Amino acid sequence: MRIELALAKRDRAISQLRDLFSSAEHFGLPSVTINDRFHEIAKWLDNAWQEALEAAFGKHAGDMRYTKAGEGDTGSELRRLYDARMVAQKAWHDESEIIEYETR
Repeated sequence: MRIELALAKRDRAISQLRDLFSSAEHFGLPSVTINDRFHEIAKWLDNAWQEALEAAFGKHAGDMRYTKAGEGDTGSELRRLYDARMVAQKAWHDESEIIEYETR
């Protein structure tokens, strides 16, 4: 159930980002606001994944972040959170590169 909530929040956030992007572009606002929003989503999903790691691995959760086992098995809640986190981080990094390129 927790993964469904995380994914629903992610989908709502992405939809809000699209709306924000349209508004920002229309009013000539900088895209930094959008990048900050991507960062918030990436942090939120990282925290959700960390909570799932702690539930699965207890005191070894920190070490498990850097292992294949920490990514979870295909179809598991841990894997879905890991995948969602990776998508959010990529979106944040991609947006950061766009902003960096535009400010050169």
